[in-house]
Amino acid sequence: MTCAPYIVRGARGGLRYGAASLEDALDRDALICAFDEVSMGEATDRYVQGTDLDRAGQDAFAARSHELAAAALKRRGRGVGAAALCGGGGQGNALIIRR
Repeated sequence: MTCAPYIVRGARGGLRYGAASLEDALDRDALICAFDEVSMGEATDRYVQGTDLDRAGQDAFAARSHELAAAALKRRGRGVGAAALCGGGGQGNALIIRR
């Protein structure tokens, strides 16, 4: 998420006279539910209503997913690698896992 761009609507086709606004791609695309246009957290809370899924279960699933990803990165010599997608200025490098 460190490398998420800003969006300038209409810039590709050329902007005319006047102000143009920047939109944060994280806020517009990454952290907003595409179906309901609310935050992902709010959307998840809506979708799990009436199920046996709760926040603690979701957090445990996410934590396990991160543990597995970290373990895979430690085994780089066995076909798993990581490469920076962008650099500089951020709090860390974006990573991609390749098979």
